Amino acid sequence: LSTYYFGHHPANRIEFSRGRDIMPVPGPKTGAISFFAYPVLEENEKRIPVKVKFTFQRESFSEI
Repeated sequence: LSTYYFGHHPANRIEFSRGRDIMPVPGPKTGAISFFAYPVLEENEKRIPVKVKFTFQRESFSEI
């Protein structure tokens, strides 16, 4: 699979954001954000790690 995926973009791939060093307004005090895929939490100008859990459930639909 590594030979296939290197340089290929499968159809089910998603894009979270484009670019690096994203600076929203108002921006975080701890610096630029690399991706909009994870939440950013700051307290007293220090970035606090946030535990993130992703889930997926496939649903099947029958025709009426």
